[in-house]
Amino acid sequence: MSEPIELREYTADVCHLAAPDEDYLRARFGKSFEIGPRLPDGSVQINPQQFVCVLSLPSGRTLVVHPKVPVRNIFQMFVHAYGFKSPFEPEHAALTDIRDLIELVIMHFADLVEARIQRGLYRDYVEREDNLNTVRGRIVMREQIQRNAVLQHRMFCRFTEFTHDIPENQVIRQVVHRLIPFATLPELRIRLNQLDGTLGDITPTHLTSAALDTMHYHRLNDDYLPIHRLCRLFLDGFSLEDQSGAFDLRAFVVDMNSLFERFVAALVTTHRPGDGHAVAQTHRHLDIENAIAIRPDLILRRSGVETLIADTKYKNIDDTRPADADFYQMVSYCLSQNVARGVLVYPTRGGAPDRSFTIRNAQITVHTRFVNLDVPAANFAAMCAEMAARIWALAAPATVNPSVPLPTAEAIYSPA
Repeated sequence: MSEPIELREYTADVCHLAAPDEDYLRARFGKSFEIGPRLPDGSVQINPQQFVCVLSLPSGRTLVVHPKVPVRNIFQMFVHAYGFKSPFEPEHAALTDIRDLIELVIMHFADLVEARIQRGLYRDYVEREDNLNTVRGRIVMREQIQRNAVLQHRMFCRFTEFTHDIPENQVIRQVVHRLIPFATLPELRIRLNQLDGTLGDITPTHLTSAALDTMHYHRLNDDYLPIHRLCRLFLDGFSLEDQSGAFDLRAFVVDMNSLFERFVAALVTTHRPGDGHAVAQTHRHLDIENAIAIRPDLILRRSGVETLIADTKYKNIDDTRPADADFYQMVSYCLSQNVARGVLVYPTRGGAPDRSFTIRNAQITVHTRFVNLDVPAANFAAMCAEMAARIWALAAPATVNPSVPLPTAEAIYSPA
């Protein structure tokens, strides 16, 4: 078997690729990776940007993009971001390879699905329509006349069926089927194939993680919540590949920007003070005509008053210099939403000092905070709590009167 091609996030490297492999990467990941022109010696320079992934290429080779963050801490970010409990603390502390992380999470997913199948899959009433030989439910007269004017022995009926072929189970079957190629351990692959067969009478679907937002949980299906959280993780991992509209089961991709955003949102939500509330990814507008849409990563409230806007920026983890454009964006957020403080949250592999920037001619302060993702596994939980506290400290009740409008952009940038 050919040696895998190994890259690292945000690091350009030269790879020797077969022509079909190069074509596949350009077609599926050309908008995500930076892929240079083919060089005279047949090599190609690739920078995977913020994407960490395991790809099975057409030639049979595997492309692995490793994170700069320790893999054990990537797992901890998954735990926080997707809200599932870790049943394997000793194992994850020793993780060093992204492939092992994926395998470990798949094992946990298989355990949860098997346990639910043993208890019985959740069923619900679903309204269906079908052209039947006998009457079931009630006849839909319009369809009956249109379809069965000649076929008098058929009845087009609308009826209610108590079934487990519902979205709650369809998404599980979809994920189980898609995970099979990623299981390198023979026993895990066998388990997934058996689960796929057990769920075989459930309709195949191509759901996205957005479908999980519509599902409701109660005493009959509340144990589906951790299963669906893992489904969301895997569906997000497949999503970059699925954007092409093809489902060829070749890629599992982690967008570190999206993961970091979810991770920080989970921290401030979990560690919020009693009067604190965090709203993630809320749709707002920059202008009074509501023509320019904005979507801050987080808006933090204290006692019902919006006091802080937070934006996460997962960029090259070795670069601790915030970009000017990040400040411009945050100032526009604060101005349009009448909030006096903003914070830009960045990852780092070491440390960087907290800083504050007071904007000229405006009652706005923009802060920077850095999350150290390179801490030892034993210190990760403490780091999370400390970081959340530092962010919430900025959201303390504003020192300016919220009823006094902040100056407009015109007032700030107009000549004196």
